[in-house]
Amino acid sequence: MLGSFKHKLAVYFLLLAVAPLTAAFWGFGMVTKRAEERRADSRLEAELRAVFASYERQANHVEALARNLAGRRDVQRGLHFGSFGRLPRDVAVLGP
Repeated sequence: MLGSFKHKLAVYFLLLAVAPLTAAFWGFGMVTKRAEERRADSRLEAELRAVFASYERQANHVEALARNLAGRRDVQRGLHFGSFGRLPRDVAVLGP
């Protein structure tokens, strides 16, 4: 009976020592994983902001070109009279 008690006591102490270590390693792993996810998310967010800024610059540039082209008298006359042959070569008429 005494050997059995010593065995049980050793097992209980082992569990008392291993359980907190297991919880600590699990917790550390979760914290590390979250930190890595945050770093990746912040990198992706920065890249997405850069892409949006680039797209906005390009859209503004194209809009300025379109406004410039729409303001040209020869383009306006060509559209008004349906004489698309008089339009500049870099202009394409889309639609009916």
